[in-house]
Amino acid sequence: MSNTQNANPNQQLWEKGYFTTIAEAFMRVPGSALVDSLGITPQMRVLDVGCGDGTTALPMAKHAADVLGIDIARNLVDAGNARAAAAGLKNPRFEHGDASALTDVQDDTFDLSISIFGAMFLPKAI
Repeated sequence: MSNTQNANPNQQLWEKGYFTTIAEAFMRVPGSALVDSLGITPQMRVLDVGCGDGTTALPMAKHAADVLGIDIARNLVDAGNARAAAAGLKNPRFEHGDASALTDVQDDTFDLSISIFGAMFLPKAI
């Protein structure tokens, strides 16, 4: 059985879509503008939940933050890592994970957490 067959419905949805194409056309500029307004410094550790292919994670990394992007769609994680490599950025990393079960993320290890799309999949507010 493939990973897609075992995936939850949210993973299946995001892995089927054309998020990278949509992000490239409509989200890169607003994502960068948002990041520019956050006051990120080189010393900060940042968590981007539902990071997609790095719409906000890559601009955050350009501010020299240590950035962890987590997304449920493996193809978007791969795209984020590829975009970071193509940009010559070594400080962002992208990992597969589910916003509703971030079991591998330690509490109190990030200075800033951001979620543009991932929060809508949480079953209840934390």
